[in-house]
Amino acid sequence: MINIDIMGKLFPDLRTMLVQLAATGVLFYLFRKYLWNTVSQYLQKRSDFMQQQLLDAKQANEEAQTTLDQSKEQLQRAAQEATRIIERGNNEGKRVKEEVINDAKQQATFKLESARQQIIAERASMMSDVQKEIVDVAILASEKLLRNVVDAKADEALLEAYVKDVLKS
Repeated sequence: MINIDIMGKLFPDLRTMLVQLAATGVLFYLFRKYLWNTVSQYLQKRSDFMQQQLLDAKQANEEAQTTLDQSKEQLQRAAQEATRIIERGNNEGKRVKEEVINDAKQQATFKLESARQQIIAERASMMSDVQKEIVDVAILASEKLLRNVVDAKADEALLEAYVKDVLKS
């Protein structure tokens, strides 16, 4: 059978333990004397560098946020300005439309009034011409009656024939 010393494996002997402690102490002493300051300085520099990186990142983030806010503000102002321009364009379009409609109405009214005046003038001219014709007819009829003194029926027939002749012309 195999003889296994479990107790010896679990608890080291005192000499091994002291040698181990002494070796650790010597290593700790050497580390503390020669490496501690160098490692501490290196770690401090690294910590400072990381801290600076964090501050730079925070500052860049704040600048980016400020720029983003300014961009949003500018976008809002641009949107408002675009809305105002569109409203102005719509209002100007309506105003021009109303002007065109009013001008068209005025021109139509002017032309209609001009046409009425022309019709009235032509009517007056025609009435004057008709009156002159009637006077001329009456004078011619009177002349014929005075030249041909005949009976009343013949005079009446003669007048009707003359009026028909004048109306045909």
